[in-house]
Amino acid sequence: MLLLKERIPEVHDAFENGAFVACKTERSFSVIALDHAHEQQNSALKSDGGIVGLTHNIEALRRFMVAGPEVALIEQFSKHVDAIVLAVEIVGNPFGVTNGDLHRLHDYVVMSDNVAASIMVIEKEGQEQFLEFVMK
Repeated sequence: MLLLKERIPEVHDAFENGAFVACKTERSFSVIALDHAHEQQNSALKSDGGIVGLTHNIEALRRFMVAGPEVALIEQFSKHVDAIVLAVEIVGNPFGVTNGDLHRLHDYVVMSDNVAASIMVIEKEGQEQFLEFVMK
C-alpha cells in the first residue's frame, strides 16, 4: 500500500476519490466501507424473510438481481417524498403564499432576489443551452 501511488496510480486515484466507500445518505461525512455496506444490505435482505430461499429458486434470484437496484432507487425516492411531505406539514402549503417571495420549502427561509430571478429564467436558459448543444 505504501507504493500504491507509484505502482498503480489509477487505483490510488480511485481510493483518493472515495471509491472504497459507499454513501447511504447525501451527507459525505457518513460514508461507510463497502464491505460494511454489503453486510448491512445482506442483513436487510434477510430480515422479514427477504432473501430466505431466494438462492434455491433461480427464477426468483434472477428477478431479484434485475429488480434489486430499481427497488433501492424507489426506496431512496420514497425517502425524498416523505421529506417533502413532512416539510409541507410543518411550514404549510408553499403555493398558498401570496407575498411574492420565494421560500425554501424545508425551512421557509426567503431566498435572495438573485436566486429568485435565476429560478424564473432557468427553464428558458436550459432550453436555449439544449438547442445550442443540439445544433453543434
